[in-house]
Order: sequence, then C-alpha cells, then structure tokens
Amino acid sequence: MGLSLPRLYHLPRNPRYDAENAAVEQIVLSVTPISGVYSLTGYPLDKTTVGSTAPSPQVHARPPRKLCFLHHPFTLDRRGVCKETLVLSSHASFDELLTVGWNTALAGRLGMNVGESQCLQGYKGDAERETGIIGQISVLRAALEHRIQEEFGASELAHEAPGESRVIAIMNAFNEQEVHRVLEMA
Repeated sequence: MGLSLPRLYHLPRNPRYDAENAAVEQIVLSVTPISGVYSLTGYPLDKTTVGSTAPSPQVHARPPRKLCFLHHPFTLDRRGVCKETLVLSSHASFDELLTVGWNTALAGRLGMNVGESQCLQGYKGDAERETGIIGQISVLRAALEHRIQEEFGASELAHEAPGESRVIAIMNAFNEQEVHRVLEMA
C-alpha cells in the first residue's frame, strides 16, 4: 500500500494565520527534514547572542512567512518549525509524477513516443501505483545519452548492449523483479 500523506502536513500554529491570504516570503525544498530545513524554517537567532556567551532575552521580530516542501516529512519535529511556516508534503504522488517514474514530460524530452508507451504499475502492495513508463524511442543512443546528460547533468551506462536502443524504461523503483517485468513488457 502506498503512503498517503496530507498535502498540508503542518499548518502554521499562529491563530491569525490565514492560508487563503498569507504571503510567502521564502520557499524551502527538501527531501527530508535535515538540519538545514530547521535553520531555514526555524526561529531566527537573536543577533545579540551571536559571539556572546551571556544569555540574553529572545526578542523576535515577526519571522518571514515560509513555505516548506518535504518529500519524506515523517521525522519532522514540528516544534523546530516557526509558527509562520506552512509545510507541504507529497510522497507517492511526488514519486509518481515529479521524479523519474511515470514522468511523461521527461519521457518526451528523452525521445519516447509517450502516446504509445506503457505504464508499469504496482509497487509495495499497491497494484495501481504508477512506477515507470516504458516506450519506444525515436533517437539514436548517442542522442539519448546527450539528452540524459542535459536532463541530469551526468549519465552512467552500466551495460551497453550491441546495436541501438529502441525501447527505454524510466523507473522509480528498480530491482531484479522489476527488470524482468520491464523485459516482458518491452
């Protein structure tokens, strides 16, 4: 079963927060809530304490309104996020639509005939979850490698088969079982 998370994962704790009209002054994007997320979404340091060992009272101006997107928000310490921060999350739909998996925009840019492609479905007990796209490509291997380089900044070929590639699979999950499923579909 795929993980279903609320898109509005953490609402600002400020009672005057109005989601309909709140201006966002900063956007923070992260896969997980690492320390940098807290330094960007947490309470600002009191400038009088920087370089000083003496404690001073914390006086904060209104912190900037922030929006944070987390792909895996599961370990978020909500107390470390300031009252003006809205945290959005997406796990399955981000995997399915915005990373590699079932990403028809990426498939088209790589030269796949998306209209005649096949969807690889089923992952972690969810038979409907779209985890990949398989289809014929209209470009030669060198052009495909160049397009991959343009999209990702790097490419690595683990195995070069003889001849030209005519079918590619763009997968979000890949293991031996998935390889066999792809080969059957191709």
